Formats: sequence, structure tokens, C-alpha cells
Amino acid sequence: MYIDVPFIHHLSSLLKDPQLKKQITFIVTVRPFISEYDEREGLQLLKLMKPITLYHLDEKAAKQLITEPLSGQVMYERGTVDYLYWLTAGHPYLLQFILKLIIDKIIREGRAMVTPQDIKTVEERMVTEGPAFDAPFAVLISDYSVDEVTHPKESLLGKGLLALIAYLGRDQEEAWVLSHEIFDTLERYKTPIAKTSSLLSQLTRTKIVEEANVEGTLKYRLSIPLLRQRFLRQNLYLKYFR
Repeated sequence: MYIDVPFIHHLSSLLKDPQLKKQITFIVTVRPFISEYDEREGLQLLKLMKPITLYHLDEKAAKQLITEPLSGQVMYERGTVDYLYWLTAGHPYLLQFILKLIIDKIIREGRAMVTPQDIKTVEERMVTEGPAFDAPFAVLISDYSVDEVTHPKESLLGKGLLALIAYLGRDQEEAWVLSHEIFDTLERYKTPIAKTSSLLSQLTRTKIVEEANVEGTLKYRLSIPLLRQRFLRQNLYLKYFR
């Protein structure tokens, strides 16, 4: 099971007590696909709860996460914070992962200033080294649907779609890809239009893929620049489309 059903039922029963409900608030953290799983299986686990989806941090919050935890101990050269925010698109897990590597490095070197080159050095390692960084990148592209979690073939199709978007956008302005390019390519690989449309919807809902509508035309790109680079530098398009 992907969720402790008896535990959630117990919480639900407690919430039915009007007195207790006024005194305590339960916060349950679940993976993104759980609401879909709950509905599909008819579990009704979340019916008494208010869903709050956590997305990437906005620019102000992301920059606070970068600078405030070690304020007074670590300084950032001009442009460093802006570049790190752009590179990660404000994804909190990715920000903390990269900062851990950088802070450890400057402590070993006996300095307190983080420079843009420090960011770019970690960036280069993360997009070029293979298995060493598979795990953190897997966090960024998983849990967008029940099928992706439970069926390996579905997971491969989702990763293939991400690799395709990164590949098609490699020479485009800001890496945007027109929707018809995606649908046409996957049709050649026998993927039904309805399946591609469903995958794009799931990936945009969980902010793995970004969607824009320009004069009635939809276009897509991977939302995190570092993730786009990883797909391109690892030649993952060739892995999924031979």
C-alpha cells in the first residue's frame, strides 16, 4: 500500500468530534499521486481534508531559502542567488541539495563567499555525471500519476516524453516546444494522441512540465532548466527513441 489506510481512517474519525476538531489540526503529507489513487480505489481517505498542493517556491521565498539559513556566516557574490534561482526554478528540494554540496565545499576550502562559479561547477557535475546523480533527478520527475508509480512501462513512457520535450526544445527560444511537434513525434512511435494528451496534463499539473498558450497555440517545456540540461547532456532522447 502507498498510504496507511487504517491510520487515515483513525484521523478521520477523530475529526468527526466537533470538540477535538476545534483544538487540533492534522497535517498529512502525501505524494502527488495519492489523490488520484484515493479516487481510483474508492478509499475516500481524503474526503474530510482540505488538499493543499505544494509547488515550486516563488522567487522571493526561494531566495530566502538560499540566503537566510546561514545569514551572517555565508555570503553570496553578486548574481549568484539569481542564477541559482533560475537554474532550479525555485524547486526547494533541488535548492537544498545543491546548497549542501556548495556549503560543504566552501567550508573545506575555508572561505565564506559563494560565487556563480561554485554554482556552475555543481551544475556541470549534475548534468554530466551519470548514476551519481540519478537519485535526486528521479525525485524531480516521479509521482505524477498512479500508473507512473505502479507500472514500469508507464514510467518509461513519461520519461520518454520528457526526453522528447528537452530534445525538441534544445535550439528553440527558452526551450519551448509546440504541441503539434510532440504529438506528431509520438504518433510515429505508435503512441495514441489521447495518451500523450493525458501524460502532458499530468506532467503540467505537477509542475514537471510548464505549459503556455500563445495566440491559441499550446507549447511546453521542462520547468527546471537544470533538468532540461540533464536530459540533453545524458543523451536520454536516444535512450527512449531508437
